[in-house]
Amino acid sequence: MLRDSRLDANAELRAVKILSSSLIDVSNAAAASLPGEKTLDSSKRSAVTRLYLAADQRDGGEHVFEAARLAERSLLSACDHARAFGQLIRTEKRPATALITLARGGLEAAGRSLWLSDDLDVEAHLHRIISMLYADLRHDVGVDDALESSTTGELVDAAERREFYLSELTRLGLPPAKKPELTAMVQNLVAKMSLPFDKERLYSVYSGIAHGQLGGLNAFLVPGEGLSAPRLRAPLPVITAASVLLMTAIQLTADQYITWLGGAGAARPRLLEAVNRVAEKTLGLPAVAFASDPPANSRSGAST
Repeated sequence: MLRDSRLDANAELRAVKILSSSLIDVSNAAAASLPGEKTLDSSKRSAVTRLYLAADQRDGGEHVFEAARLAERSLLSACDHARAFGQLIRTEKRPATALITLARGGLEAAGRSLWLSDDLDVEAHLHRIISMLYADLRHDVGVDDALESSTTGELVDAAERREFYLSELTRLGLPPAKKPELTAMVQNLVAKMSLPFDKERLYSVYSGIAHGQLGGLNAFLVPGEGLSAPRLRAPLPVITAASVLLMTAIQLTADQYITWLGGAGAARPRLLEAVNRVAEKTLGLPAVAFASDPPANSRSGAST
């Protein structure tokens, strides 16, 4: 007996709605759970407090705040990418490779945040954040209006700021600046995920697609009929895997950032509630959402 294609279409629509709402739920909850700078309490025993006190003795406390701000903004960017991904998968003519570019950007932003909020000693932390700030400014050198101070609104000279960071490394007795490797940051992120598929391979494929490489693009190609041109299509299992990666990355990164700033007991009720909702909701994903029948514990976008 032939299967009614309408059944698969309805199941796919239901799966997309579940994945979309779950992505947006986790992203919104993570962003809403981040503590602001004014809520930080120096009396709390957190990694960032320890770092700040140690760095401040060397007149380098501001760099710890720079790391916290950059980690926060990178995490917010990851949430923004995930929300956009969740919204786009529900459109009538769902984009294909553009979705994967969004997923890749979200993983990279989360990887940067996780890397900056690692629990390190003060020397390693200061070297890491100053090196990143120095490297990030290389694209702005020579562009007069590229940078603007977030506090004063005045223009900032990128070349002068880079020289300042180099001088800070010298003053603090740290090694020369080392350019951070984004791929290594993402590999560090995915290595911490407990997921039943090859996460490292997926990121490599995502990068190939983002760079327009033939091998990656061919996975999305639907041949045209007759003399018509082919088209691109994002298969549902690909959407499922990317959604799970993004949700897990955001939860993991938000958990580490909140703990880094507020200590192990730092409150995050909205995030935990969202994770529990998503875990329950994704149990209802139909079989068409997966390339093959997954293990029983794999149908969850986030872990509790």
